[in-house]
Amino acid sequence: MRNPAVVGADNRRSTLDLDPGPRSIEGGAGSPQNFAINRPPLAISTLGELRSDKTGRLLVIGGMGRSGFDPAIPRTDKGLVGEIKDYVNNDSWFDDVADGPVEAEIVVDGAQQRAEGAWVLVGPPDFAPSVRSYRTMYDTHVDLIVREMALPTDDGLFAGPLADIASMNAAWKGHGTIGDFRPSFVRHIYPILSAIAQVGRSYDGPDFNFHHPFLDPAGYGDLGGPSSVEDTRKFIFAVIRDPGTLLKKSNPIEPLMMPAILGDYYGEANGRGGEKDPAYFHSVSQVQYALLRAWSEGKFEADWTGAAPPPSTKITPEGLDRAALENAVGGPFFPGIEAGWLFARKEAFRAPFRVAKGKTVGRAAVPVKPGQPPQKRDIVLEAGAFSQQMAQPWQADFLMCRSEVPFKDGRKIGWWPVQRPEKVFLSATSDKRLTWARHKDGSGFDERYLAMVDEWSTLGFLVGEDDALIEVDGPAPLVG
Repeated sequence: MRNPAVVGADNRRSTLDLDPGPRSIEGGAGSPQNFAINRPPLAISTLGELRSDKTGRLLVIGGMGRSGFDPAIPRTDKGLVGEIKDYVNNDSWFDDVADGPVEAEIVVDGAQQRAEGAWVLVGPPDFAPSVRSYRTMYDTHVDLIVREMALPTDDGLFAGPLADIASMNAAWKGHGTIGDFRPSFVRHIYPILSAIAQVGRSYDGPDFNFHHPFLDPAGYGDLGGPSSVEDTRKFIFAVIRDPGTLLKKSNPIEPLMMPAILGDYYGEANGRGGEKDPAYFHSVSQVQYALLRAWSEGKFEADWTGAAPPPSTKITPEGLDRAALENAVGGPFFPGIEAGWLFARKEAFRAPFRVAKGKTVGRAAVPVKPGQPPQKRDIVLEAGAFSQQMAQPWQADFLMCRSEVPFKDGRKIGWWPVQRPEKVFLSATSDKRLTWARHKDGSGFDERYLAMVDEWSTLGFLVGEDDALIEVDGPAPLVG
């Protein structure tokens, strides 16, 4: 528990929440509205602002990545005033990561109609925007929809652009899998395989022999075209970690399987966790694994024609949701990088893609007095519900959660390399990697948390495609 010296639910809310209150704006004509906060002595002056373009579209501009501490808040974590000691929990620290509900009224010919509510979440920056995760937040939410949700009968999207989700949802109810649904290689399989391959470009992870063909779209003919090779498909599927093995602590751990990413139970919690727990590692979702199984067995649409189709430029409601969620990471949630475990819980949603605003979804401990057992408060889906689960400040997680060598074989296992790179190339022809988190003179941050707080905005971005993923606008490449 962070800040246990701040006691009482009401006192904690007034002391620890950066809450500027609601803001409103008139579409197409309104002046920008700032989410200003008055919380001295922090360096955080705003959580962002609202704008509207000339056509009435709402624009939400997030915070500025600032973090600060309040020396008046007592520290019980043995840290000094202004010190960061832990990758996630640091008493007296604040940042401008934030989330909350969005409501809208639409006026057509003088008639008002309240629109369905939405939710906005501003997480830390994505320093590898060209790389998607093998399991995005969209994948995690679709997995939740297919396996656990009832689809609305009056939503035409599930008879149109989201018909794939509806088909899998119907099959899962009767069979516990996707049944006769035939995945498209282009839409369902290629995004997973290509993402697993690209992950290795942003950190110094294990190098599986079959990664390299994945970095060249020309090599996908053997996997997703009319002449795809069954033995190759089955070989690849055999080395992808089965998410079903992570459900029980008694199952064997599988460190050599893909993806080489640490998992939800890296640490001990709720009777799970540690190096002997299978969920010490992460996996694709259950629905993704079912899609990959069908592909391995030849039950898929072999629609690969030699290149991935370009992304659509058409703006649609479902496309806006997908674009946002596909650029966020769908795990592991230890604690997560943009949103945590609550996003993967059914009770957080009243319908697919709709957060259950105002719903109580659990209870949390609240300190009363030092030495006394804590009381409980409701966890309510309100502004800050998702971001309150994240590291404080966000830069602490960004410094520490790169990769680790958990076993003696020397292999590095990553955390969130598609958001937070570790090792980078400065050119497409280079065979030398540099440390991503480095000072202006090229020297590494090492374990210096405050350096990440002060210098994160000087770090480079990974851009490009396939095997030409390089860093741009970063610090000096050489030391001295």
